[in-house]
Amino acid sequence: NTVGTPLWQANLNPATTRLLYGTAVTNTGNIDTTYATGQNFDKLDSYGGALTAEWTLDPHFTLRSITGWRRLHWTPGLDADGSPINFFELSFAEGQHQISEEVQLVGDLFDSKLKLVAGLYYFNEGGYIHDYVTFGGGLLQVDGPNTLDTTSYAGYLHLDYKLTDAIGLTLGGRESSDRKTFTGGQQDLNGFFQRLIGGCYAGYPATPTPACQQVLANAGFGFTNPNNPYQVYPLGENHQNFTEFTPTVGIQYHFDPSLMVYADYAKGFKTGGWTTRLTAPLPPGSPAQAFGPETDQTYELGLKSEWLDRQLIVNAAAFYSLYDGIQLTYQISTSPVTQNAGNATIKGLELQTQSRLGEHFSLNGNLGYMDAYYTSINAAAASFTGHELPKTPRLKVSISPDAHTTIASGSTLRLAVDY
Repeated sequence: NTVGTPLWQANLNPATTRLLYGTAVTNTGNIDTTYATGQNFDKLDSYGGALTAEWTLDPHFTLRSITGWRRLHWTPGLDADGSPINFFELSFAEGQHQISEEVQLVGDLFDSKLKLVAGLYYFNEGGYIHDYVTFGGGLLQVDGPNTLDTTSYAGYLHLDYKLTDAIGLTLGGRESSDRKTFTGGQQDLNGFFQRLIGGCYAGYPATPTPACQQVLANAGFGFTNPNNPYQVYPLGENHQNFTEFTPTVGIQYHFDPSLMVYADYAKGFKTGGWTTRLTAPLPPGSPAQAFGPETDQTYELGLKSEWLDRQLIVNAAAFYSLYDGIQLTYQISTSPVTQNAGNATIKGLELQTQSRLGEHFSLNGNLGYMDAYYTSINAAAASFTGHELPKTPRLKVSISPDAHTTIASGSTLRLAVDY
């Protein structure tokens, strides 16, 4: 090779001619320091603006406009192995810009029996990410320029209707439409995996011979870009379109002004995308590895109440969710791949209290229980089946006492603890 270091000479310890390894070269004994000798920087420029405007059309209707704009540029670099070995170095350049516009019509009709919000929403995002990762002093060099664009449209209507003094109804729906494009340019600048499997590259930047290409094709390797045998991501711009209707419906029953029970159903979705990193070229003609949306349908029963002349507030809820098409990222060979890998069920209980204990004290507390587990999973991620979802603790508890008083200047002195 003229690029990179031969594997048997990479990062040798001159005294022993062995690869440096072990806690002596990776663990300093201080969590704030490492033995890393490579790049170490992080620069982020981020700015944006927002504008909200309202017009009162008449006593019953208000028109509202919400506009947002943002732009960022990020450049980090990291010696990811954390050791003096020149083994795992990575750097990125990322840029993103977005604009959104939402127009709302807010209504209050029939002596406040009917309250509504209707809206139209527009969102556009564009950007790029260029990652550059080297392994083994340049033995493997992954260069990944990628660009993306997303345009989203939505229309929605939400109604709250007071059927009687005791019964309230909620109806709502949102139609969302996403248009997404992605162009991936990831390439293996040193042809490492092609050389490793095919063993027939004459040297960078030589193009593999037909015989070599056949060897690689038999091993499942293709050449996605005829002008660049080192590109591993499928050539061309990829497109995905998603349209989803997400309804909500609910009913509330007020026993009196201080006690209400309710039942709700709602559906939500998260848009799809593409796996953007591959280790080796796909067979010729293969599409980019896409994944679709994930959806969640949640049923909830709850209670909201006030006691002791509003000195005590108690809210409780029980919920049950069907979580389908979960987007999971897991390893296939040496590539992180994202797919709609399975389904899950989530069940839980929540209790929230707020209390005032006299003039100078208050006490708030929350208790949450959640049982969240995968019910099905595809073969590649089968080890997840029956396991709990990540980042879903079974039990959560918080308590917050507060003491406060008014001092001579008229200010308030407050002492609080949160656990």
